Amino acid sequence: MSIKIDFKEKYVAFIDVLGFTEKVNSDKEEDKKHIENYFNLLDDYKAKLEEVIKAEQTNIELFAISDSIILTAPNTPDEFYHLLIIIRYLQGESIINGILLRGGISFGEIYTVPKKNILVGKGFLKAYSLEELALFPRIIIEPSIIPHVNNDYHHFIEFCNKTEMNTLVHDYNPIYSRLTENDATFISYAHYIVETDIRRNNIFYDSRLYPVLNFIKQGLYGKQKNLGKYRWLKKYFHESVEEMKKFKPKEENQGIHREEYFDQAIKFLDLMS
Repeated sequence: MSIKIDFKEKYVAFIDVLGFTEKVNSDKEEDKKHIENYFNLLDDYKAKLEEVIKAEQTNIELFAISDSIILTAPNTPDEFYHLLIIIRYLQGESIINGILLRGGISFGEIYTVPKKNILVGKGFLKAYSLEELALFPRIIIEPSIIPHVNNDYHHFIEFCNKTEMNTLVHDYNPIYSRLTENDATFISYAHYIVETDIRRNNIFYDSRLYPVLNFIKQGLYGKQKNLGKYRWLKKYFHESVEEMKKFKPKEENQGIHREEYFDQAIKFLDLMS
């Protein structure tokens, strides 16, 4: 059967697993387990995507090729919003399991055949090139996407971050204290982790955030070549936790361990190098 390429304009996300090649080349058992953990997580991601597709009637596609994940979404604001939700979930669950992701979201022509794992087009190449530009463990959003979704940056942020406790995109609003540089718009996975803890009334030392901060702390005392990304992670999580501490809980039961949770998290971050 011959293939006839029909390009369509879509949002395209290219995501890379950091340090994957090093672990593949390693003989250590822990690195082998790390790779196994990643592929097990991929199955969870696919199941989550199927849930979103069924619930929201979205048309997001996922491709997994070795240590790369590619997602595409049709050219509508709602589909873009669902794409952000999926990526935030994916990146949040990954770092909880000690896996760092980096990548970018672009917009452009692409042709896909999910059943045959085929994808090609300028949209994919643009997203692929954004991965290295992201510099740190984050998924950046190409500025040219903003007019496709909404009129300007302000309205784009309002669209993505519908409520304080449902933040999808990191906002460089000057009312917040920022430790990271305003060099890119990116998906805020720290908020996803903390939001989940608050909804579950988790105490800090039995939370999803605690192993993430421990993971960052270990990275700060690891290899020199990785120090920059772990210092960035510390700054990013520190400012995110500080910001979310200011949000008032909507429900009474969300405040049971809330203050103690934030105080202990901030103290843990302050004591890092």
